[in-house]
Amino acid sequence: MTASALGGIGGLVHAAGIVSQDAIGLLTAALWDSVVNLNLRAHAWLVQALLPYLRQASGAAVVAIASIEALVGHPAIPAYCASKSGLLGLTRSMALQLAPEGIRVNAVGPGYIDTPMLSGATAQDRIRLASVAPLGRLRRPDDIANAAAFLRSDAARFITGTYLVVGWWCHSGRLSRLMAAADIRR
Repeated sequence: MTASALGGIGGLVHAAGIVSQDAIGLLTAALWDSVVNLNLRAHAWLVQALLPYLRQASGAAVVAIASIEALVGHPAIPAYCASKSGLLGLTRSMALQLAPEGIRVNAVGPGYIDTPMLSGATAQDRIRLASVAPLGRLRRPDDIANAAAFLRSDAARFITGTYLVVGWWCHSGRLSRLMAAADIRR
C-alpha cells in the first residue's frame, strides 16, 4: 500500500523494541547491534523515510516509545538502556530541527508494562511490581497507546521535544534496584 492510497502519512508512532538480558562482560557486538538497531537506529531511518510525507501533512507528529530505563538504567540490560537513552536525544534533536516545519516530535516513557517483555517475571514478581506502583497495578499496553495517541493529536499541538513518563517516575529508580535484586528477566 502506498502513502497516496492511505491518503497521506501525517505521523509515526515507533513502538518496536527488544531487550537483551546481557550485562557488560557478557554482551556481544551482535546482541548490542540487534538491540540498538531496532530500538534507536530504525526510528531515525523511519522518520527520514517519512519526512517528505510529514512535511506535506498539517499537524504532523512523531512519537517514539522510549523507556523509563533511559533515565534510571538497569544493570542487566545496558544495550536496551543505551538505545532508549539515545532515543531521547534523537527525539530532542529532531524536535528542534523539525519544529520550524510544523512537525512535532515527542517520546513516551513507560516502565514495566504487562506485555511479553515481562514473560520471565513470576506471578510473585508481578505482584511486587504492582505493589510499588501508586496506582497498584502494572501498566497496560493501552495506557501507553493512549499517551502516544494524545501526543499525536491536535490536543498536543504545542508540545514538542517532550518526554512523557507514563506511570510512576519517582519510584522507578527504586523499582530498577528491586528488579535487579530479584533478577527478573524482562
